[in-house]
Amino acid sequence: MENTKMQLLLVQALARLVGCECWGIACGYGTGSRVLFSIGKKIKLDKPIQNEHLSDDMRNYDSEFSLFVKNSAWRLERQSEIICTSNSDNKKNQEMQVGLSMVVGSRIMSAQLIGDFFDLIVAFDNGCVLRTFTSSVEEYGGEYSVSTLRYILSVEPRARLDYFEKRA
Repeated sequence: MENTKMQLLLVQALARLVGCECWGIACGYGTGSRVLFSIGKKIKLDKPIQNEHLSDDMRNYDSEFSLFVKNSAWRLERQSEIICTSNSDNKKNQEMQVGLSMVVGSRIMSAQLIGDFFDLIVAFDNGCVLRTFTSSVEEYGGEYSVSTLRYILSVEPRARLDYFEKRA
C-alpha cells in the first residue's frame, strides 16, 4: 500500500479515537518508555492474560482501539506542567506510572498529526496532552502504532508507514 493511502488511513484511525475513553494503560519497569493506551469499547477476552502487573481490565479485556508508543520520545503535560516523559522513572508508583494513570478514565478530545514526521498530539478531556516526537533513524522497532479491530498502522523511523491486517 502506498504511503499517501496509509497516511489517510492513519488520519482516519486517529479521528475515530475522538470521543473514546482511555480505559487502560500498560507501562512500567521492564518496558522502558513504551506505553500501551487501551481506548474505546472493551472486548471480553476468551482467556484472561496472566500478568499481575496489569489492571483487572487490561487482563480481562482487549480494546476497540489502542495506541502503542514504542520508540518515540513522548511527553505528557497539562497546562504549563510536564507530568512525565519517556525518560521518567518507570518503576511501580513512580513518576511515569503515576503520571500516565491520570488519563485513565479520560476521553480523547483530539488526535492530530504534526509535521512531516508524523509527530502526534493527543488531547484528553481532563486537560492532559500527550505529545510524541519521532526520534529514531534506526530501521527497527517503530515509533508508535494505532490499532483498530481490523488493522495496525505503524509509524516507522524516517517517516515511513507500515500497514498490517489483523487475522480474524
